Amino acid sequence: MDRIYLSHAMGGSTGRAQYGWKRHGVRAAMAIGIALQARAAGIVSLQNANSIGVAGLVPASVTVSGNSTANIGLGFNSTTTGQHATETINTGVTLTGTVFYDNSDQISNCTRASGGCVTDASDLGPGGTLVTNAANDFTNAAALTPTQTFTTINGSTGLGDLGNNNDTNVISISTINLTSNLTITGTAADYFILQVAGNVTLNSHSILLGGTLLASHVLIVLTGASGSTVSVLSGDTLNGSLLSNNAHYTFTIDGTVNGAVINDAGITLNGAHVVGADAFDGVPEPATWGLMAAGLAGTALLRRRSKRANASR
Repeated sequence: MDRIYLSHAMGGSTGRAQYGWKRHGVRAAMAIGIALQARAAGIVSLQNANSIGVAGLVPASVTVSGNSTANIGLGFNSTTTGQHATETINTGVTLTGTVFYDNSDQISNCTRASGGCVTDASDLGPGGTLVTNAANDFTNAAALTPTQTFTTINGSTGLGDLGNNNDTNVISISTINLTSNLTITGTAADYFILQVAGNVTLNSHSILLGGTLLASHVLIVLTGASGSTVSVLSGDTLNGSLLSNNAHYTFTIDGTVNGAVINDAGITLNGAHVVGADAFDGVPEPATWGLMAAGLAGTALLRRRSKRANASR
């Protein structure tokens, strides 16, 4: 399978980058720190103490139509009458997991969930952490400037970066319509934000990870028009989190998602297995990038001084 290697934020060849570190270590580290800060701003964690994997934002409806495994969270907005997410677990169906909610109007069929229904106002109530973080991430991630742009991704060409650690790759994609598995390759320090403006259809294929890239470092932000869909079929695996907050998408999840599934419209689970513990964990804060850049700068400076001291002996 071929791979596309995305340009690093600073651009240029590996040779020039190495030369720059040797000659201008401090300035190069500061420049990279600034670039990474601009990319990382406002993209926060979607993880939570209850490992909620499927979250319905206002006014989503979550339907469990076939035996599934997931912790479900239902967002609520008390400022507008009737504005809250709801769930339905169909007759004869079992949800292996817990339904978390803020208001009792949201829940039904709790005996069909192995963990029952449990309140979680801190994550799901008005101003709750998960609800707020999801809305903020949708807005901020969708507004990032892409490092690369594609039309349809079908899986024949993978996605990867230039091999630079701590890199945030922002990829604009018209649609994902797989005809073979798609592999996203990176290190455990890389982050991938896919801005998808249309449907996501796996078609009995999977979105896989290469290198040491983590599922919690992949976020798929869905910005398509009304009537757009996400389809993960039985047997499919998607590594990464799905996020939409424009009331335009319908999600059908029959396969495995190692990450979060968050939407403010319809979500149907039919044999789904959603691992909320792998939800997107956020890009490090700008202050963290700054410290990392400062550390790199210090290392480069020490190397230069060491070389000068050795030359003078």
